[in-house]
Amino acid sequence: MGIADLPAELLFEVASHLDQSEGPEQARLALTCRWFYTTLMRGVAEYQSRQFEVLLQRAVITPSLQASPLSAVQLDKDSANLKLFERPFSDLVVHATHLDAADTRSLRYIICQSKHLQSVEIAIIQPLRDHRHLAAVMGTCFGKTGLHLRITGSFSGDQSPFSFQFHSNGQSIQIASHPTEGIHAVSRTGIWPNFRYFFRRFLALFPAALPSTPISGESPLAAPTPTVTFTVTQRKPKFHISSLPTPQLESLHLDGALSLLQSVYPVTLKALNSQMTSLTLQRISFSIFDWNQILPSISLPVLKTFTLIGDLTIAFPDLLMFFERHQSIEHLYMTDKNLIGMAKMPLHSILPNLNTLGANSEYLTPFLQYKRLGHLPALRYIHISSIKTPNGPSMTRYPYPCDDLYPVYELMSDPHFSDLWVTIDALRPSGLMDWILFSKFANRDGNSFVHLAGVKVLTVKSQDMSISVEATQKLEEWKDSAGNPGGISQPHQDNKAMDSISVMENLIWVKCAQLETLQLGV
Repeated sequence: MGIADLPAELLFEVASHLDQSEGPEQARLALTCRWFYTTLMRGVAEYQSRQFEVLLQRAVITPSLQASPLSAVQLDKDSANLKLFERPFSDLVVHATHLDAADTRSLRYIICQSKHLQSVEIAIIQPLRDHRHLAAVMGTCFGKTGLHLRITGSFSGDQSPFSFQFHSNGQSIQIASHPTEGIHAVSRTGIWPNFRYFFRRFLALFPAALPSTPISGESPLAAPTPTVTFTVTQRKPKFHISSLPTPQLESLHLDGALSLLQSVYPVTLKALNSQMTSLTLQRISFSIFDWNQILPSISLPVLKTFTLIGDLTIAFPDLLMFFERHQSIEHLYMTDKNLIGMAKMPLHSILPNLNTLGANSEYLTPFLQYKRLGHLPALRYIHISSIKTPNGPSMTRYPYPCDDLYPVYELMSDPHFSDLWVTIDALRPSGLMDWILFSKFANRDGNSFVHLAGVKVLTVKSQDMSISVEATQKLEEWKDSAGNPGGISQPHQDNKAMDSISVMENLIWVKCAQLETLQLGV
């Protein structure tokens, strides 16, 4: 007679010697056959239900039950069975200062058994000594069909998954950068010296390559031109996970470098080569060289939404190659992302399905120029973010102050555009009112235009509708000369604000004759 032929009483006795707090042996035993599963799985569920309550009391997890956070006091006597995990938990947030083996098993069980789980956020508050447990929880999330996963955590001293060795004329060199001097490879469209400045600063990091004084008897012009090269090596992970489920995620949000560190990177890379439709990269402080290795390793054939948040040091040519391989992108957001390198669009068409673009002027300008040439046929929705401070545009060179968004507004006034829906986050930093008030009926090429002729719907989301002092004075002059026709479309409690917004609204309607819908301060 084998162990599978034992009666239930003896099986319970055997299982009682397998301490679930020490390891998953009882659960593994329950999964060996149908009879063991029927007999022993209830005990596993009861133990994990008690652990669920412990995690709630320790504030390690915060599940949402029908859009409301679930607290430990809501657990009733029925919690110690499988019905607990049949509750409609939609969201689960994990706040962890550390992850041990017992917590990891409980979290994995909760994620697997919660039938209605839609999103999981793993927020690591302190640096982990061992990333093995994090990788295990991530792997469990990968196997959950349609899950939205967010991983948050970024700590000083984090290492990227790659190491680089730089060489100058065949000799190894060390990079010694000054901590107070950052390198910014930011180049606005048409400003080539900024890009050359980056390379001058970059080469200045290699003292062996650039001698400070010429060799005796030689002209400085005769000094050999340094050739800087580098080799890249992927760091070996400190552990290996033998098997991971096929990723079934709907979206992945990587907030911080935690999920791309040396040991976790192979796990994350599996999700970055799957069928998910949305990817967000936020606050990942890697170098331009790291991204040059990471982006080509990503392959998401059905990617629809791609979001970059924070000033990630990704060169535009690397982004362009990523777009080339992901033609399915429909929504592209590059919030607070400064352009690195030259924004040179290809001669052929890319991103034929791109419908929404959110970015600052450094990206909007080349993309709108690209659309004017007949590319990006589906692009309709434009979300404008400003790279300026909330103080607004430059107060010099009036009556036509220079602002980084003015070329964007001029492009939107091009007759090639006719059906754009534009959203602006903040009125004053955008410089929109300054541009309307001080610009003339001619663009920089001398051709006449109608303000925002290609815009059909204009929305300003900011509740702060203040503008610069110069623009306010000019607005008052226009109000007196135009007689302030019309009224406002939305009520405002402050009479002064009501008058100001009313005048601004009327100005936009008069200047932007092709506009069909206008919403201010929504």
